Amino acid sequence: MRKIVEVLTAVVAFAVTVAFGLTQVSCGILATWVMWTLLDGVIFIGMVRAGNKDAFLIAGYALGAAIVSITLLSKGVWHWGTTEAICAASCGFAIVAYWRSGPKEAVMFAVAGMLFAGWPTLFDAWLTPPIASWWYWTTVTICSAVTIATAKSWAIENRLFPLASTIFNGLIAGRVLSAMM
Repeated sequence: MRKIVEVLTAVVAFAVTVAFGLTQVSCGILATWVMWTLLDGVIFIGMVRAGNKDAFLIAGYALGAAIVSITLLSKGVWHWGTTEAICAASCGFAIVAYWRSGPKEAVMFAVAGMLFAGWPTLFDAWLTPPIASWWYWTTVTICSAVTIATAKSWAIENRLFPLASTIFNGLIAGRVLSAMM
């Protein structure tokens, strides 16, 4: 039953990521989505290589980001700014850490990179809550929390990403929902 819940959570995360990425004008930045795909991929590979055979949530996010990237690429959308530079540095750091250290360290560095790269989004959401995307932030927070609850153990490769995702997305969801009231 645990595995079914985790797979369904990943499918929901995948679907809302694709829907969000393709419908939100402010998120239609190819470079950002490509790098999120790479960071998610590093986390996924690190989690699996460290022993987590149930890394479904991050797989859903990685596949969703890849679909958005491919779609934006086909539309010829391109932009490079501060967020993309932060994502690129975080992505590069996580990949180097993976090669130099090992899978658990790669998970830690890539999760830290995602959080670091996400600060501009959190800052923007705090100043100007993206009320139209309340459904995305709420859903991914719930998906991440469910993954924490169904994880096999408290090992880094099992719970670090969903825990960080729950906190990060939960902060944005809370801010957006509070702005709606």
